[in-house]
Amino acid sequence: MADRETIIAPSWETYQAAAEHINCGALSEAEYAKREATLTTTVAIGNRRFVSVSAQYGGPGGLPSRIGLYEIRAAQAHEQDDRTHRPPETFYHGRVFRSGGQRWRMVKAVELLPPAEPRAQKEQLEQARLF
Repeated sequence: MADRETIIAPSWETYQAAAEHINCGALSEAEYAKREATLTTTVAIGNRRFVSVSAQYGGPGGLPSRIGLYEIRAAQAHEQDDRTHRPPETFYHGRVFRSGGQRWRMVKAVELLPPAEPRAQKEQLEQARLF
């Protein structure tokens, strides 16, 4: 993952959302069945959208220490799911999947790191929600 763009998550909520939906299993099953995958969640960071594809565990609070993402864009009607065999660093490049009633194309591998600030304790988060 050394040559991939690295993004620091803007918040712990974004990082946790990305960690909860690692989609390598769904993509693998769809590839085996020779169909487009259906994924439940995409993650927005700034004006870009991503889908989680891998994780390296051992981070704070049981979360991954880093998450492998793929930047996505809306797929054109003529674009098909490209399941060509590729090396690990571009394994998902060109894959097309469905999420939220739309077709998406995976275009660029990215690495997501946790936010720099310490993670708030669960009680602090619950108190913040009350106000």
